[in-house]
Amino acid sequence: MPKQQIADPAPKPEAKLCQKTKDAIKMVNAGIDPREALKMVNYKDTITAKSVCVLKQKVKKYSLSQPSTVRLAETQVKRILRGRGREEAHQKVTKDGEVVEYTDNIYPTDSNIMAAAAMVYDRYEPVRPADQDSGQAQNPGTHVDLRQYQINVHVNKP
Repeated sequence: MPKQQIADPAPKPEAKLCQKTKDAIKMVNAGIDPREALKMVNYKDTITAKSVCVLKQKVKKYSLSQPSTVRLAETQVKRILRGRGREEAHQKVTKDGEVVEYTDNIYPTDSNIMAAAAMVYDRYEPVRPADQDSGQAQNPGTHVDLRQYQINVHVNKP
C-alpha cells in the first residue's frame, strides 16, 4: 500500500522574518519612523537608505490595512453574515487502505455571526462618550465621587 503524501500547510509569511524585522514592523505600525525603528532594533546610529526602503516594503506587504487583505476580510465578513458555509476538501483512508476524497461543509456558528455583526456595527456607529457629544474637553481618566458614601471598617481584635 503506497503512502499518501500529505502536503504541509503553507508556512505563515511572518515565519520567514527575523525577530528584529518583526519588532521593527510592530514599531512602524505603532507610528514610529522606519529609520528610527531600525536604529532601535539594530542598536546602530547609522542606517542605510536601502534598509529603510526594504523595511517599508515589508511593512506594506505584511500590513493588515493592505487593500487586498481588506477585501479578503470584507468578503469573509459578508459570507459569515449571510450564514454561508465554506467547503473543505479532505482525504480519508478507509480500513481497506483506499483513499476516499470527500467535501465537508463548515457553517459559521451563531457566535461568529454575532461577532461579525458587532464588528460591522461598531464601525458603522461607534460608541462615543457623553462628554464628546456635548463639546467638552475629553478627560482621559474617570472621576468617581465617593463623598456620598460612608465607609465603616470593623476590625476584630484577637
